[in-house]
Amino acid sequence: MSKENGLDLKGLVEQANAEPLKVPVIALDPTVQAYMNSSISAAVKEIFASMGPVFEKISLTPEKLALAEKIRRAPTEEQEAAKARERRELKNMQADEAENRKNRERIQAACPHKYKTGLSSIGTIHNFPDRQARGMCMQCSIQIHPREWVILAPSAEHPRGVPMVRDAHPLYHLVLEAEAGKS
Repeated sequence: MSKENGLDLKGLVEQANAEPLKVPVIALDPTVQAYMNSSISAAVKEIFASMGPVFEKISLTPEKLALAEKIRRAPTEEQEAAKARERRELKNMQADEAENRKNRERIQAACPHKYKTGLSSIGTIHNFPDRQARGMCMQCSIQIHPREWVILAPSAEHPRGVPMVRDAHPLYHLVLEAEAGKS
């Protein structure tokens, strides 16, 4: 049994449940009910009137909503740092790609396309729909193509791409020599 301030709470709950609430007969009078309703309404109005400034401060006006949205969309320091890091990484990656392209072009220009033994290092590739042989140097990875149709990037006039004939690679004669040596 729990007792608080000398009272038995369990006993009080049992007593409240055992005896139904009895409303005095005078309280059933319409004038008394009207008085009680008006006094409760006045008390509620007074409470809400006193809380008016609080409600005004916490109300969501369009200006407050716009300010909250602006604050929500404003980039944080972490987002700014991440964007700066991405820009740096992109700049470094582009510089690396440009350097790699220059190195690859330099290596391909200096390659003799022959092994030390004097044999050609050009391998032939035959798996193209036009059945023309292509070549690739096994030392510098240069790709050598014949005269062929290509479709370039789309333009306003040609939304499906610009078709054109691309001339053969200047070293295509090495592919033909490699083909002739195989037969």
